[in-house]
Amino acid sequence: QKVALHQQQAQVTSSPVPPEHVAFTFVRDPVERLLSSVREFLVSRNQRKQLCLHTQTTKELLSCLVTALKGERGLQIDQHFAPATVSLYMFSLLEPRAKIAILPLTTETMAQFQNEFLGPQPRTMKLKSSKPQKYNVTMDVLDSELLQEICQLYQVDVVLMQHLGIPTPYCSGSSSIAIP
Repeated sequence: QKVALHQQQAQVTSSPVPPEHVAFTFVRDPVERLLSSVREFLVSRNQRKQLCLHTQTTKELLSCLVTALKGERGLQIDQHFAPATVSLYMFSLLEPRAKIAILPLTTETMAQFQNEFLGPQPRTMKLKSSKPQKYNVTMDVLDSELLQEICQLYQVDVVLMQHLGIPTPYCSGSSSIAIP
């Protein structure tokens, strides 16, 4: 099946979810999601993803990427930047009757998930990079203006999470969409 969304086309295959099962997904604060996506973007070896790597500081990099995400290419820059709501929407098109549990991704829930499915030993993954890291992508480089831009960019996720009672500490009060 082909699913078109925001001028993107994705090849999606799925086996039906039996009605007695529940699909689940994790969602996280949009700001934390963006920072994680930037880290993933930086270790990617795909040459087309060299966008914004001309910047000198982490703040300049983040500003450049947020501007690019708001621009013409938008989410097509990299799949990791897509709001979580996009994946949920695509899944609901494929499985309109499936039950979906939406869980907040926190340090605690990730530890519980790892313990339950991977065993009690925490597993770590080292990312290999041939170059020393130029950027330190952490919360401390974000100012209030950049935080506001990120929250606006991911407003659909903020609204969903607030509607479900999942905290969005970096985006609290930024929702302007009323939910019936």
